[in-house]
Amino acid sequence: MNSLTVACLVLVLRTDSSWSASTGDARIVGNPSEGRVEVYYNGSWGTVCDDSWSIEDATVVCRQLGFSKPLNPGSNLWKSGTGTIWLDDLECNGSEPTLFQCPGPRPGVHDCNHGEDVGVRCYNSTNSTRSTDRIRLGSKIGPGFGRVEVYHNGEWGTVCDDSWDIKDANVACRWLGFAGSLDDVIPNNGVPSSPGPDRIWLDDLDCAGTERELFECFSLVSGMHNCVHHEDVWVKCGKTCCITSVFGLLCVKFSWQTILTPKKIGNENQKVFAISYTMLSV
Repeated sequence: MNSLTVACLVLVLRTDSSWSASTGDARIVGNPSEGRVEVYYNGSWGTVCDDSWSIEDATVVCRQLGFSKPLNPGSNLWKSGTGTIWLDDLECNGSEPTLFQCPGPRPGVHDCNHGEDVGVRCYNSTNSTRSTDRIRLGSKIGPGFGRVEVYHNGEWGTVCDDSWDIKDANVACRWLGFAGSLDDVIPNNGVPSSPGPDRIWLDDLDCAGTERELFECFSLVSGMHNCVHHEDVWVKCGKTCCITSVFGLLCVKFSWQTILTPKKIGNENQKVFAISYTMLSV
């Protein structure tokens, strides 16, 4: 059998509908990059228990499936699976080719139920571009001041303020093209706003502050939350301006907005131009 025949046979086998999985294979059930983890062993797909599940375990799954890293170590927030629970109490170091190479009980040995099926959220950082058309500011009252809205799975949604801090705000502002955030939390009560999207996409974010976009941060699975829209996150983003003075280089991060005052001009409230700023250490 020549090499061309072998190549054609391999191609037919891989494209044929009867092509089956092999022991050690993994898959994500849900969205292409986030969902319940399932592994193939002894002729059937089964789940993985979340006992002792860690970022190293999630790294093995994500790399096996062609992603560069996990965005969170996983949880049992995804819909429970069925069938055999193949793996439990894994202790991967992150370098193993499959979960079956990680230390742990032999396949099929566990003390779990399907309510403990683990999930994972993977990210592929080989795409070096940052898509600024996936974030916008709703109800904008200044160039960098508004409600954070993100685009996912074909629709816009908001971000809940649970666990939101200055690191999360900085990621959002840099994603929008600003230097960073002037405040970590902007209360949205009393802020004049128009209705936002129905969907709440992100909750309990835990950004390191170096991520290029909010979807790279650790969080609950997209769309999973315990929030209502009065908890939607707002940001006040700033530009940076530096000047050379007798004291050396001075930098200021600033933003600007239009504010309505009680004073009337005709039938409309007077508008004033306000600048917020923060001195930066250099």
